[in-house]
Amino acid sequence: MILSTAASRSIEAVAQANGTGQRWFQLYWPLIPEVTLSLMKRAKDNGYTALVVTLDTMTLGWRPHDIDTAYLPFYHAVGAQVGLTDPVFMKRFGLEPIAHGRCARVPVRSRPNSTSFRYTVLPSYVEERKAIKNETEIRGLRNAYLRDGAAYVRWLAWLDEKMQQGYEITEYEAAWRLTE
Repeated sequence: MILSTAASRSIEAVAQANGTGQRWFQLYWPLIPEVTLSLMKRAKDNGYTALVVTLDTMTLGWRPHDIDTAYLPFYHAVGAQVGLTDPVFMKRFGLEPIAHGRCARVPVRSRPNSTSFRYTVLPSYVEERKAIKNETEIRGLRNAYLRDGAAYVRWLAWLDEKMQQGYEITEYEAAWRLTE
């Protein structure tokens, strides 16, 4: 198994979950040498036997689709656990490393005489609280669903009309029409 620097679990949590399995660490080389050394030491101390170095991603690139849809997982600390659990990285911000996250290990029998493992992320208290919506939020969600549904039906009607006219629609044109 190869663990990425942009993982949603810490180096230690994955090592523990992996048990005696072989594991490698994929390092997205940080700009700060002390952080690099800390990550490599943590990987070595936790039984990672190979280092896969990725040098082609010196800075994070944002794809237009990600920006348009506000898909920013690192903003929500998704894929940032390796850094957030690293004492050297967090010390640069005057912070203590976060706990290694909560992960439940549940054995699952997939076939006779074989045990594999499924890992379930236990919900955080914050996520549970955010999941509780008040009446204003629920009303807003319902209205958004209705608007989105109506827009989609209008798009399908436009698409059907163009197809019946024999008009060739490019993927670009269909996508543009969907977002107008």
